[in-house]
Amino acid sequence: MNKIEITPLFSGSSGNSILIKNGKNLVLVDVGVSRQRISKKLNTYGYNLEDITAILLTHGHIDHVKGLDIVMKYSNARLYCQKECLDVIGKYVEKVDDNRITTTKEIFTIGNMEIASFPLPHDSPCTGYTFTTSENKVAVLTDLGKFEEDLFEVIGGAKTVYIESNHDVEKVKNGMYPYQLKRRILSEKGHLSNEDCGIVCKNLYKLGTRRFLLSHLSNENNTPELAFSAVSSAIQEVTSEGDFGIYVVGKEGLED
Repeated sequence: MNKIEITPLFSGSSGNSILIKNGKNLVLVDVGVSRQRISKKLNTYGYNLEDITAILLTHGHIDHVKGLDIVMKYSNARLYCQKECLDVIGKYVEKVDDNRITTTKEIFTIGNMEIASFPLPHDSPCTGYTFTTSENKVAVLTDLGKFEEDLFEVIGGAKTVYIESNHDVEKVKNGMYPYQLKRRILSEKGHLSNEDCGIVCKNLYKLGTRRFLLSHLSNENNTPELAFSAVSSAIQEVTSEGDFGIYVVGKEGLED
């Protein structure tokens, strides 16, 4: 009952969702795709929407909340999010019973998991989460433009970290995006680059993390190879041991 399993379902600008499992408790972090796609993906793992215990939101951008309203209708899940996020996504939950919505504090529990929420720098009120039991700790950080140093105290010791590795800086600078969009992506309230993700993962390795899930890769400004190489090279600066795993999350989750 103290085991925590994390399964990326969807990742990227076309939609994001993560499944967290602890015993009988199934938690979705974000619902950024349609109900049909969520249901189909859950079915491949032997679950249905009715099995979902709770839905946690990171923030209110459409690629994280697109399917929220309909998924809530087809499940009995309780919705957890920060008040600032709820204010942003009011139109997506206007038909949801208020008794099923919890505006979270910094720490709350679901089943055997103690869940800590913490703010992330993004251009919409954004939250990261850690899920902790006596046996495991998992951290989820997506989306963020800058990794604040005090976050190491919060997520340090997590065995698995799901973290954004959004773009290659030179690809953004030399790409076809309009200037204002490039500026947004590269800002401290935009998205985390491969290089910055590598620096974070290197330090998380020193704090005990051994499984790194690289997420939210840009279609135009990144490749799985670039993201993997940047993070792998950074971690190898502090260890010669092969005791860690790096996994690049695609649009449809982890490839077999």
